[in-house]
Amino acid sequence: MLNVFQYSRYFRFLRDLSQKEDVTVTDLAKAAEVQRPYMSNVLADRAYLNTEQAFRLCRFLSFSQKEQDYFLALVELEKASSGEYKNFLKKKIEALRQDSEKLINKLERSEAPKVSEMAAEYYSSWEYCALHVLTSIPEFQKLEAMATKLRLPDSFTQDCLNKLLSWGLIKQERDRYIWASGNIHIPSNSAMVQLHHKNWRDKSIEDARMNPDSSLHFTSVYSVSQDDFVEVKDQMLDLIKAYNKRAAGSKEEELVCMNLDFFRLI
Repeated sequence: MLNVFQYSRYFRFLRDLSQKEDVTVTDLAKAAEVQRPYMSNVLADRAYLNTEQAFRLCRFLSFSQKEQDYFLALVELEKASSGEYKNFLKKKIEALRQDSEKLINKLERSEAPKVSEMAAEYYSSWEYCALHVLTSIPEFQKLEAMATKLRLPDSFTQDCLNKLLSWGLIKQERDRYIWASGNIHIPSNSAMVQLHHKNWRDKSIEDARMNPDSSLHFTSVYSVSQDDFVEVKDQMLDLIKAYNKRAAGSKEEELVCMNLDFFRLI
């Protein structure tokens, strides 16, 4: 099912639904209790749905409460004549969209547990995270290989691995350190979020200096429309979701870092 939160015009959502999903114009017309020609005009932006018709469509599409609130607000926005009411609806729509974009929901993860002292230390530096993930790659499951790969002293690497062992994130089998547990996610309101981002963006800057030809780094500043800002942001969130899904099923061969930033300059 298409993501309704990616749309700022409801007719575009319904039109794409009829073109990309197993939902016909006739299905939509029947659900909204309107004639098919009228629904065709709605999809062509030549006619409008009223609130009750839109409500019936929400039920037909099995929308959640937030999806329903968002869709109905889009319908109301099209009909609104008062500038003050339009601004009110735009703020409501933006708030609902932002709520839907929270990564903890977008990545379909359960609510993260309360941050512990272990998590605080884990996210305090990039080495813990890098070594943790490195233990998932058979080629780098021995201490010497890890230390060489990350250019870290053996003693420091050993201390980090001991911590990861004590936290239950890795396990030891003879001279190998093997991935045991993962999916550590910091809530967006955690004080460690900024530190975690900074650690890996510092590594990204270092890599841009050391490996300009073999890596990809892109920074650019544009002026864009409000609608394009929302659309590009949604595309990036979908990219993150697709990246996480692909990475979860990918063979463990390379240690990589993905940094993605897109924001309004205020």
